[in-house]
Amino acid sequence: MENALHELQCEAYDRDNNFTGIHKFLLKLVETSREDGVRRAALSAWGTVLDNRAKPEHIKALETLAGRDLPSYLMEEVVSVAAKFAEEGRCRWCSSWRGTRRPRCGRAWRRRCTSTPTTTCRAGAS
Repeated sequence: MENALHELQCEAYDRDNNFTGIHKFLLKLVETSREDGVRRAALSAWGTVLDNRAKPEHIKALETLAGRDLPSYLMEEVVSVAAKFAEEGRCRWCSSWRGTRRPRCGRAWRRRCTSTPTTTCRAGAS
């Protein structure tokens, strides 16, 4: 399953391919799979499938995920997806960290987000 999700994600990078119809299935895998690798791959694929196509309901779903007590590996992926959405100017998700400690997510957060936990994300703004 993990390999299939990786292949889907690779295919989704081609903007001629529109796999947005599978986003609900991917999110369900994130929420219900018992395998860590599948959950992470599904979330990563979900973000790529919706990259440049994210709608407010997708942002809300991501905020809901971020509000849960997720393992650190999955929270890193949530932050990475948020950065993808922020780059297209549709996500103000980073501001949801207000009043909380920013997660230790590695390069994805530092590279893509210029905000602090108490400001709105300005990723992609120049």
